[in-house]
Amino acid sequence: MVGYMGTMAPAVLGAVFLVNLLISVSIGASMWAVGRLALRVGATPPGAASGPGWLLRAATLVVGVLGGAYLGLAALEYLELPIARMFPFSAVVRVAFPVTLVIVGVSEALTRLQLRTREAEAARMRSELAALHARLNPHFLFNSLNTVAALIGEDPTRAEVAVVRLSELMRHTVVGAKAHWIALGDEVEATRSYLEFEALRYGPRLRFEVEVAPGLEQVRVPPLVLQPLVENAVNHGVGRREGGRVHVAVRAADGGLTLEVEDDGAGASPRVGTGTSQDDLRRRLDLAYEGRARLSVDQGRMGGYRVRVLVPLEGPR
Repeated sequence: MVGYMGTMAPAVLGAVFLVNLLISVSIGASMWAVGRLALRVGATPPGAASGPGWLLRAATLVVGVLGGAYLGLAALEYLELPIARMFPFSAVVRVAFPVTLVIVGVSEALTRLQLRTREAEAARMRSELAALHARLNPHFLFNSLNTVAALIGEDPTRAEVAVVRLSELMRHTVVGAKAHWIALGDEVEATRSYLEFEALRYGPRLRFEVEVAPGLEQVRVPPLVLQPLVENAVNHGVGRREGGRVHVAVRAADGGLTLEVEDDGAGASPRVGTGTSQDDLRRRLDLAYEGRARLSVDQGRMGGYRVRVLVPLEGPR
């Protein structure tokens, strides 16, 4: 600006800098105010597709620069500063327009880049969640079909009941594969149905309790957050023993929602594959809650394997 005006005297450089700063702030404030008004009457936000909104945004640029330059110079004249004579309105506008245009262009480009980056990340997350669901669903189906197959020869009537329960469970699984969030009450009900389904095969050898604190039924959680953990507890804590107990507890604690699954088996198993469901669930929780969820494993009060999931109460952002 100093070079453009031909004002190179060192004595006034500080004052010129302050004047430029005042005018720049005035133009920025003016563009912000006019931009807010333009958005209210229908202008598209930065990064949006081209269309009529571009005309309003172009008008915002013109009116903002003209108005800001005028207000800034008016403030100089009001303060009766001699340096104001070095900044005629026409010269300020000729400099402010290209500078502001470049700044707005760079801002638009950065905004569009950020939007594309967020959209690509969201698409990646949706794809990864779908892949994780796809891995989970066949695993659940194979185990369930094995249960039905075992019942057919032992008790056809119970096998028929098991098929009905399996259809209910598969309905929940299909819904879960399509939805990112479901009501906690639905997840708990599906988990209870799964335990009742397995009890058809194990009979009195499988004992279970499902405890849910009141008032949590409508909290939103990712689908299939409890059932894979209960499946592990049944298969590895009860399935290879004479019998066992599984305890499921859901409560609000530590500023979030705690989901706990525990069995009275021998604890962690070295068998290959026992951690697959937990690894998948941990990854799904990381994607759904953006790193705010926690999954921990330890020895429970019953002496067996305990998995505890802590997630925020507010659900999706």
